[in-house]
Amino acid sequence: MIYIVVGIAGMIGALSRYYLGLFVDIWWHHPFPFATLSINLIGCFAISWITMYLARLHRLPSELITAINTGFIGSFTTFSTFSVESVRLLQQSEWAIALSYIFSSLAGGLAMSWLGAQTGNFLFVKSTQKHRFEGEKK
Repeated sequence: MIYIVVGIAGMIGALSRYYLGLFVDIWWHHPFPFATLSINLIGCFAISWITMYLARLHRLPSELITAINTGFIGSFTTFSTFSVESVRLLQQSEWAIALSYIFSSLAGGLAMSWLGAQTGNFLFVKSTQKHRFEGEKK
């Protein structure tokens, strides 16, 4: 059953990535691969937030967390496209764009993962404190 759930989540993630890329391409007309960067940064935040908040707070089944993280986010984000776009920019001698893309992907990905984890931890602590406080009031 897990294979089906991960597959469905993967299909939704891949389609989400595709349509978000199309949407960004409508208004972004520059060699810098903003669509891939934004998709990967969203994914970095989301996987950290899900891991630090949803998975702990709601005690969701591990199969659902696997489906979301591996299926949806795994197919939504794309390291291979980042790599190909970076190499293509370097081959086209777009050094400044390539290096800024590589740096912003690496630094931005780490920053968004950290921010997602911090947000998830904050919300988790806040939720557990509220739950404890409400329990004490009864």
